[in-house]
Amino acid sequence: MSANVQTMMYTGQVPWHGIGKKVERELTAANAIKAAGLNWTVEKREMWFVDKIKQSKKLKKVASLVPNRFVVVKTDTETPLGVVGNKYTALQNIEAFSFFDAVVGEKAAIYHTAGALGQGERIWILAKIPGLMKVKGTKDDVLEKYMLLCNGHDGSIQVMVCLTNVRVVCQNTMMMAIDGAKNIFKMRHTANMGERVEDVRETLGIVNKWYDDFNDKLGLLTHYNMKQKDLDTFLQGMGFATDAESMEKASTREMNVKKKLIELFETGPGNELPGVKGTLWAAVNAVTDYVDHHKTFRKDGNGSTSMNRLNSVWFGGGNDMKQRAMKVASLMID
Repeated sequence: MSANVQTMMYTGQVPWHGIGKKVERELTAANAIKAAGLNWTVEKREMWFVDKIKQSKKLKKVASLVPNRFVVVKTDTETPLGVVGNKYTALQNIEAFSFFDAVVGEKAAIYHTAGALGQGERIWILAKIPGLMKVKGTKDDVLEKYMLLCNGHDGSIQVMVCLTNVRVVCQNTMMMAIDGAKNIFKMRHTANMGERVEDVRETLGIVNKWYDDFNDKLGLLTHYNMKQKDLDTFLQGMGFATDAESMEKASTREMNVKKKLIELFETGPGNELPGVKGTLWAAVNAVTDYVDHHKTFRKDGNGSTSMNRLNSVWFGGGNDMKQRAMKVASLMID
């Protein structure tokens, strides 16, 4: 497995990123944390530095405490994960699973994947919510519903819980900002994290209500039949050149990406389904498909791109590109 992933488990079909240890049955939170290799803890420790003082032509090393700075250490391996401030409170992995259970409802969610990136700096839990969502206006386009929790043990990110979905026809992960941050809840690593469950429920709303609203939005996209000028408008919104003068100045890479997006819009997986073909929904799916399966990512130390892709798709530039596609599409139907 890639050096960029510490541990990971999944259930059911092999994930689109093709990595992880498969488990044969649905797991409780307690079993999932063991299968994912996340049954370890972190600890915040004082931070010291070694100061070199010249005395009588010799260097003397003196250890000094760094005020208000701490190192987060993975206790089973004594690995330092990051430097944090004095207000930082660690959310242990077992607490993250328990928190997730409290938000979704115990035994209501099916733990689909979970794991750690790097040396354990970032962990995630992806749980499938019972039920499917058929996209309005289409015959066979179906989405599975998920919730994602991710947490940074290095102080780089807040604890985040969000709603997301997977398009069954091509196993594309779609994380979309429909109404700003209403489908994302973030909280700082402070002492009152455990008291925020009700806040998360309120912010996310009733999960099925969010998906109903989301499906109404998708229904509008499926009824928007694209002409060439509409496709140009969408691509312009995504930052691609569409007029002759701009295309002449555009880089080869930009033009290749644009060409691939047009190809996926026309013939990408699921984009030939009745009610999807030639619509604004197909344009959004083209971006999602490109990010998940075609976008080039740098290789890690083992020559693999899988975890760099996963990190970008969920947390970085890939997710930003998907959200931009949905925002552009939303502006076109408003």
